[in-house]
Amino acid sequence: MTDLLMRVRRTPERLLHPFRRRKALEALRGRARPRTLLVVCYGNICRSPMAAALLDRDLRPLGIEVQSAGFIGFNRPPPTEAVDAAKRHAVNLSDHRSRPVTADGVRTADLIVVMDASQRRQICERFGRPPSDVMVLGDFDLDRRAG
Repeated sequence: MTDLLMRVRRTPERLLHPFRRRKALEALRGRARPRTLLVVCYGNICRSPMAAALLDRDLRPLGIEVQSAGFIGFNRPPPTEAVDAAKRHAVNLSDHRSRPVTADGVRTADLIVVMDASQRRQICERFGRPPSDVMVLGDFDLDRRAG
């Protein structure tokens, strides 16, 4: 029963994803190449440092600087599970410590990538960035049907 409820709850998300993906890709194509990218999640101990490390691997050769930050709990190490998951992707998070999202960091980033729509709203409302400068990472997923 719980599985069924979860599937029903995620149905609107799965149905809207192709539209959001198309819109996100169009938005990226319509802007200049960013020089700086800020990846943000709630605590900056799992998702944003991992995403930032993977993006940095691909974007550094293009001259794009990638940073990560979070909304809570600063100077915390990632949990062992996150360090182990990162290792499976040849990423070392063992020295990472969480950093706060700051007004200066948000202001200087050419593009901000967040993990969900509520974080996007929070960045826009709290720091005055237009929604076009803040993108949800999951909108770039190729296929969300697996739920």
